[in-house]
Amino acid sequence: MRKNLFLIIVASFISTVTLSAQNEQTVLGRSAFGFSGAWLDWRTNLSQFGGNYSPYTGFAWGLEFGKALELGGSHYAISNEPLYDGKNFSLTSNGLTARYAVNAFKPVHPVFGAVAGIGNLNIESATSKIFTVEPTIGVEINLLRWFHLDFDGGYRIVTGNKITGYKDADFSGVFGTLHLKFGWSWGGSSYRNGF
Repeated sequence: MRKNLFLIIVASFISTVTLSAQNEQTVLGRSAFGFSGAWLDWRTNLSQFGGNYSPYTGFAWGLEFGKALELGGSHYAISNEPLYDGKNFSLTSNGLTARYAVNAFKPVHPVFGAVAGIGNLNIESATSKIFTVEPTIGVEINLLRWFHLDFDGGYRIVTGNKITGYKDADFSGVFGTLHLKFGWSWGGSSYRNGF
C-alpha cells in the first residue's frame, strides 16, 4: 500500500512539474521574438556615387527572432571606381544590420531594413573615415526553406568625409540590391507552415 502511495505521489509531482514547465515562456524560447533562425546573405548592389553608377558587393550575417526580426552585421566594399572628375575611389563599410519582415511565413512578403556602419573612403592617396546609414525597403521571396531571394532599394547617407574637394553628398545616393540568403528558419511563435 505504501509503495503504491509513493508511486502516486511521485507521478503527481512529475506531471505537475511537466505541466507548469509547458506554460513557461523564456526570452530565447517560444516567445513573440524567440530565436528562430540564422542567415548568411551575399549581396550585390548598384549604387549612385557622384552622378555615376557603380557596383559593389558584400555579405551580411543575421540571427532571426520571432520569424520576423533579423539582427546582425555586414561588410561591403567598392574598389577603384571612377568619380565625376576622373579620379578613382574605394569605399569599405562594416556595420550593424536590422531587418524586419512582415508576414515572413508567406512566400512573398515586404522587408524593411537599415544598415549603419563605420568605414573608409580612399581617393587616390587621400583617406578619410566615414559613417554610413542605409534605410531600405524591399521584397523577400522564400524560394526554399534554406534559400531566400531579396530585392530592395534605399538611400545611402554618408557623413564624416574629410577629403578636400569632395562633399558627403558625392558619396550619398540611391541604390538597389539583390540579396542571396542562405540559412535556416525553424520558426518562432509567429511561424506558419507553408514554405
